[in-house]
Amino acid sequence: MLPTTKLTRRHFTRTLAAAFALPRLANSQTTLFRPSLRRPRFSVFSLFQPQRLTVQSEAPLILHLNQTDAAPGFHRIPSDTLMQIRTLSGTRLEIVLDNLTITANTIRLTSASGEDAAFTLAVPPPALHGTSHRQFQATLEVQSAFNQLQAILTMDTEAATASIVHAESPPKAPMAYLQVQAIVSRSFLLAADTGHHGFDFCDTTHCQFLREPPPEGSPAFLATRATTDLHLTFEDRPFAAMYSRSCGGRTHTLADLGLRSANYPYYAVDCPFCLEHPEQWRREIDNVPRSERERLAFNRIHGWSTLPSNNFKQEGPTQQGRGLGHGIGLCQLGAAAMAAHSHTADPILAHFYPNTTISQLDG
Repeated sequence: MLPTTKLTRRHFTRTLAAAFALPRLANSQTTLFRPSLRRPRFSVFSLFQPQRLTVQSEAPLILHLNQTDAAPGFHRIPSDTLMQIRTLSGTRLEIVLDNLTITANTIRLTSASGEDAAFTLAVPPPALHGTSHRQFQATLEVQSAFNQLQAILTMDTEAATASIVHAESPPKAPMAYLQVQAIVSRSFLLAADTGHHGFDFCDTTHCQFLREPPPEGSPAFLATRATTDLHLTFEDRPFAAMYSRSCGGRTHTLADLGLRSANYPYYAVDCPFCLEHPEQWRREIDNVPRSERERLAFNRIHGWSTLPSNNFKQEGPTQQGRGLGHGIGLCQLGAAAMAAHSHTADPILAHFYPNTTISQLDG
């Protein structure tokens, strides 16, 4: 049982909170499938609110500039060059390459052939909200907004799916589970309307975790390749499939959490694993929120783990809860347990998403 939560720096209060409006639970279910979205755009490192970024690649890069001061439209960046980017006043960027300093409004980085590049993107120290570095295979665009840098990756849907499977899956998950996660994550990428402006998805739980791509030949890589272009449909319409870590024993419908039903009517189904092995938690919160929308709004202010789920009983001032997340659609721990007991991807998906079909993307 978890102790009463305290706020941590990881859950700092104001990180993009005003921009998040529950699209993963509601808006993502309201729009039609967008088959043209084959190269989604991801905003990364947004939780760090970076004012400085560095980029480095083992291969040459092309730096494309927009609205520069007395500089050509692009620069060839030699391999292993450390590129430093920082925000200036307004929307201006400063880019430092060895002894060369350039200013621009927007930059774009590609490979020498103008295609996706392999590079390491980092939030270097010192940084107010922590540091990080990740490797990506994508086209990178950087711009400045609200005195912080916005890094946007454009990549192939299958590459993005593999990265999400690698980041979202439980440790040592069976291959059947990884194939399930690939189909579900791809469905979200193909059909979701997240409400973001200027990019399609962020790399947080608001959309899906996007981290480094898995190594070639790894389980996440193989699961993604084995399910290429497979996604979930309901009544011949693809939908943005939702999932959460654990359901506490039974998944929820949208109506259970006070959410409007849309093109897929999520069903409540039993989850044998979580019934026998529930993730339990204990909190003491005054004026506890009741609806899922209120819970997420509350957590955006007080920290994402403050109220882990809406599945709890009130005992005096204490909330005794089960499960982590909204509990709609796929239960990740329950699905992993089914896979460990020799269930394949098809029956797992049929259990958590009744009346759906696994379809192949046309073209």
